[in-house]
Amino acid sequence: MRSIATAIASSVAILTSPWQGQAQEVVGLWDVTWAQAVRYDGDEMEIQRWGDATLELHGNGDEVTGTWTTSIVETVRWSLSGTWTGDLLTLTATERDSDNPELAVVEEMRWRARLTPEGLVGDMTMVLRGRARDLRWRPWNARKPDS
Repeated sequence: MRSIATAIASSVAILTSPWQGQAQEVVGLWDVTWAQAVRYDGDEMEIQRWGDATLELHGNGDEVTGTWTTSIVETVRWSLSGTWTGDLLTLTATERDSDNPELAVVEEMRWRARLTPEGLVGDMTMVLRGRARDLRWRPWNARKPDS
């Protein structure tokens, strides 16, 4: 009986350990490069300017919270919440620390990324007020400052 319990416990540890290790790698401070200014010609995206941001992530189980800080019109910090499921990070932000009317057009920001050996690689979109159309995703990537 003891060997069955030991085998089950070992199997659970083996199944959960890789996820826990990856989750720990996602938590922390990240230096981000993102397609800040883009122009679309039909379905084709032309990146006009890359922007910098910092991403700070905290984890609790599969829940992720944090902040995204960048300069668009001014330096602004967005509060994030999301999940880490398997190898996919998804984040959403609706709250920011700015009342600037130029930023009010952005109703929500969404990110999705995968953890790679190089860091986080994914895409993000801005949901704009009053614009009911397909979301257009733009690339972003992040690296921890010490890597």
